[in-house]
Amino acid sequence: MSAQSVLTRRPVQSAPVRAEVSGHAGDDRRLGIIGIGAGLLFGAMSVWQHAAGLDPDGSGAASAVNQAGFALAIAGYLALALGLYRARPGGDRREAGVFPALLALAWTALLAGLAVESLTSISEDDNVLFPIGGALQVIGLAGLGITTVVAGRWTGWRRFWALGFAVFFVGAVSVPAIAGVEPGVITEVIWALGYAGLGAALVAEHTAGSGRTRVLMGVAVVALLGSAIVVASTSDSDASPTTTVPVVEQRPILGSADVLERQAEAEAGPRLGSADVLERQAEVAPVPPLGSADVLERQAESGQAEPESGPPLGSADVLERQAESD
Repeated sequence: MSAQSVLTRRPVQSAPVRAEVSGHAGDDRRLGIIGIGAGLLFGAMSVWQHAAGLDPDGSGAASAVNQAGFALAIAGYLALALGLYRARPGGDRREAGVFPALLALAWTALLAGLAVESLTSISEDDNVLFPIGGALQVIGLAGLGITTVVAGRWTGWRRFWALGFAVFFVGAVSVPAIAGVEPGVITEVIWALGYAGLGAALVAEHTAGSGRTRVLMGVAVVALLGSAIVVASTSDSDASPTTTVPVVEQRPILGSADVLERQAEAEAGPRLGSADVLERQAEVAPVPPLGSADVLERQAESGQAEPESGPPLGSADVLERQAESD
């Protein structure tokens, strides 16, 4: 083998390698862009769902379009997981490639869960694919974050993005979900932006990115977060309990003049000498007046003599008789 032959063969061998590396970088960049779009789409669907009050299990065109948007975003997450598997930010060791694969498996389970929910009567709470996808997502993100920090293949913010995202997901999404607390719109938007950040990190590995792209990305992030804050504030104000005043029956106050008068009437009954009492006495025992024809007739029938009538006491005749006897 001569030196000339070696020199002539190097270009032949290196050219395909460069072309392969260039093609590999282009594919990863496209997969990263898909991941950015998927994260932004997922966040937008979350804001729409909370703002319109759409039920994931509900029917209607709006709910169907919303769920289709989530499904498209999840498909984009699958593409992002493939790009992370190819890029190997956690190093070339075999175990480093397991965690991006787990992410792909997690989102496959979630996508299948959406399909099952749409085609069957199984509700979101009864769908076992969702908790399986959530558990795989925790393992995948945590493993990806740790291996990326240890390997040091990504530098700057990209080196710690996956680990910070994993900490957020476990603390703000996974643990509350286990406790039965559903994530709010702001949490869901940050969750989606975490995946968009992984896509941006994958894109930045092969290109620095133009200033225009960064500006557009920043505007989209601010718009999503601002919309989520507005929706969350509106939902909190609508859900605040309203003060209800109980309807109290209007009754007289104890001890008032009206109550005392009613009690006195109930205890004493009708007053003596009142028209009501006299009328009742007349009805019960009517007595004819003394000296009336009816009384004299009854006295004659019973053999009683009519009482002798004399001059009234104090008259002139009586006084004269008293003076004569003295």
